[in-house]
Parts: sequence; structure tokens; C-alpha cells
Amino acid sequence: MNLLKMSELVCAMLTAGTPGVLCVLMGTRGSVPGALGSCMLVTEAGSAGTIGGGVLEYRAANSARDMLSRNEAPRRERFSLDNSAAGALGMICGGECDVLFLPLSPGDAALQVFSRACGASGGAWIVLSAEGDEIAAADDTGVLCGALSGSLPPEAFGDRARLERTGGREYLVLPVKDAGVAYVFGAGHVGGALAPLLAELDFSVCVCDDRAELLERFAAPVRTVACDFARLDEIALKPNDYAIIMTRGHEWDYDALVWALRRAPRYVGLMGSARKMALTRERLLRDGFSEETIAGIRNPIGLKIGARTPTEIAVSVAAELIAERAGLL
Repeated sequence: MNLLKMSELVCAMLTAGTPGVLCVLMGTRGSVPGALGSCMLVTEAGSAGTIGGGVLEYRAANSARDMLSRNEAPRRERFSLDNSAAGALGMICGGECDVLFLPLSPGDAALQVFSRACGASGGAWIVLSAEGDEIAAADDTGVLCGALSGSLPPEAFGDRARLERTGGREYLVLPVKDAGVAYVFGAGHVGGALAPLLAELDFSVCVCDDRAELLERFAAPVRTVACDFARLDEIALKPNDYAIIMTRGHEWDYDALVWALRRAPRYVGLMGSARKMALTRERLLRDGFSEETIAGIRNPIGLKIGARTPTEIAVSVAAELIAERAGLL
């Protein structure tokens, strides 16, 4: 779960008057199942997000619920994932990690901090002190809400979680940003399998088609737009969005492809054969698109996993989008 969605969950929880504990991977060393900055929100009713799963997550969730029942202060706890170490969890990953347990109550400053981070235009960051006694929302110009005892350098505000030391203290800087929307152009067999899968994988998903009866199959959180592929201007495609083109016909594919390329999202994928792409390339060149722009189109769409059925193809496309989101493409 990206931090924007986690922040929205925190805001909803506190607005409803429910206390909880935010568990954050504050430091990792060696082989561990979670990444720096991974978060899990724990309430009496359950949990959301993950810090890596397994015994680590089970133990952390139980500790968080104990904190809620005892009304304890924030604390940082180290977990050994080396089964040979004293006090180890029984996991064999071999590394160790620090988890910050941050209690959140409806009456404290957390609601304002997370709300400000969610609402910041252009992205924001949640900054947590290693001990959990300082929390703030910030952008690259400085603190928006909350308080920090030290100032952070500009390079702290990046696309990934980062530890920074300043003023003799350590802070974790967590990016809160719009992760983009995956627009699936085409609600046919592959689109029908792909959209709910992407939603399960924590993508924001919107399916676009001119066949209302097919759009009716999709349920929240997947959004739908009834559209004419020749006139897509009602859709605001942004630079961090994904355009997945798999309509029911080549001409509609081309219309959607041209529209997407002119808006330069982070990912443009076109379903179809190598021959289709070769013909499409010639047409795009005639229409004034550069070789560089055309080379950026993902075709064949999806990772090579031997996919044949619509559901298998959906899995391959989803895998490719995960790789793009992780910065691996």
C-alpha cells in the first residue's frame, strides 16, 4: 500500500474517532522481508498494509494492540530475523529491522499532519523522528504542518523512503504522492480480467469503453468511463498515469494510442502482434511522432511469461506495471 492510501486510511480512522497504531519499518539491515518505510496500520478491529508479513508482522500487530490497550507512548523496537540470534523470531531471513510503533489518537496532531500531506498539491512527505516523538508534513519548501527540531536538506525529499540525520537526530522521510491512475482502454476479456487484478495490486484503476453493458461488470474500487475512443479529452491523463490500450479494434486502438502519446504518461502499452506494431509505427511516423516516442510504447504488452489466455495476459500486463511502478523498466 502506498503512503498516500495509508495516509487516507489514517485520516478516515481518526475522523471516525478510532485510535490506532502505525507500525513503520524505520531501519533495515541485511535480508528482511519489508522495505524501509513500509507501514501497517493496526486497530482493535484489524490491520491494513504490511511491514513484510510472517512472524515479524504477527508479532508487531500483537505489540501494537497491546499498546492500544495500555495507552502507551511511541517506541522503537528491534527485531532479529536471524534464527541463531538470542530472542530471534524464528525467521531465517538473516537480517534485522527496527519498527517504530506510533500510537495515533483522534485528539492528537496526527490527523492534521496526515490530512495536510494528503491534500498538498505537487506531493508531500511525512517526516517521523526515530523515537516517534516528532511528526510533520513537509514539501520541498519546508514544514507544512507539525514540528521538527531540525531542518532537512533538499535531497531528503525524493521518491523513496529515506533516513536523514540532522541536529543530532534521525528522521525517516516518507513520500506521500499520487501514485497515478491505470487507465485500461477496453473492457473486453483481457481488460475485464486486468482491472480488478490491478486494483488488488494497489493501483487506482479506471476502465474506459463505449460499451455500457461491459462497464457494468466492474465494481468499486475500479472506476469506469463511458467514452468515444475518438474523443477522449474528458479524461485528464497525467504524467504519472498508465495507459493500457486493448480496445476491440485496431482503429480504436490507434485513436487511444495517439491521444495517450500526446500527453506523455509514464507508461503506454499496446496489445497486439509484432505486425500490428510495425504498421502502427509507420502510421505514427507519418503522423509526426518521433522514433524516440514510438520506441517508448510497450509492445508486445506485458512481461514474457508464456501467457495465452486472457487471464494469463492480464497477469503479464500487471507484472509489467508493477515493474514500471518499481522503477525497473
